[in-house]
Amino acid sequence: MEHEEKHYSVLIDGFTAAGAGVAHVDGLAVFVPGVLPGERAVIRISQRRKNFAIGELLKVQDPSAARTAPLCTVYQHCGGCLLQHAGYPEQLRLKRQLVVDALRRIGAFAEAPVAEVLPSSDVLAYRNRISYHVQADGDALRLGFYATRSKDFIAAPGCLLPQRPLAEAAQRLPEVLKAYPDCRADLRELVLRCNSAGELLLTLVTRQPLSSARDLVPRLVAVLPQLRSLWECSGKPVYGIYGGQWRRLFGDEFFPEHLCGLQLQLSPATFIQVNSSQTEVLYRQVAQMAELSGRETVWDLYSGAGTI
Repeated sequence: MEHEEKHYSVLIDGFTAAGAGVAHVDGLAVFVPGVLPGERAVIRISQRRKNFAIGELLKVQDPSAARTAPLCTVYQHCGGCLLQHAGYPEQLRLKRQLVVDALRRIGAFAEAPVAEVLPSSDVLAYRNRISYHVQADGDALRLGFYATRSKDFIAAPGCLLPQRPLAEAAQRLPEVLKAYPDCRADLRELVLRCNSAGELLLTLVTRQPLSSARDLVPRLVAVLPQLRSLWECSGKPVYGIYGGQWRRLFGDEFFPEHLCGLQLQLSPATFIQVNSSQTEVLYRQVAQMAELSGRETVWDLYSGAGTI
């Protein structure tokens, strides 16, 4: 049953890893996005499943002291962020509690001593990589993301999460790309990566190879002076958003980055953590806790670029 008209006043008594609050209606667990533990809210049931339901928030009756106004204008619709309605200290508390709950419920640990979360120095403008969905709108191109649990496009060219060079590039690119009919027809995603030197790697993810590439490349190089490497990835997606055909259109084969005093050489689809400064905090913590002497054999599994 979709969107029941009956309204329920519920107490939010839990929180999920997907960023939803948990309430109970007639013994049924109801997952409600946009609420915080301890709040009382008015909801309605939008979806019923066998063992749980999805609730739609109608009104927060008794807000948490940790509740804050989201800074993003499309936060309520975009599926990119889950916790902008919580202050940063509350976000850290909730994330720590998720680890505690997992150890207790899944790991069956009677006691779960978990240290406090180390905060990031950058709460916004921290991402070194961002992928925008691209949508043609007449003769224009729009960048954005999908709404939660849907393929509904939400225009968000002014996303607050990417580092400044990425955000500036996202503002400039649609104006250049819209001039090319094959970009308007075949461009699916724009993937931007920024390194610690402020240089850019841009990947155009397309349905088929762009016939305009020869003319397009000098335009992109002119509008993005920090561009270090430009790639095209085309074809039906075979892993994540990426197709199976890669073509380097401009610049270096490998994208340089520095992390914990080491220089990395990255391919366009290589995974590294998206918060560069917090990655260094994480890795130094790992090194401290491991207390390695140099005589051990260490396996770095599922490691992306192998940075650890």
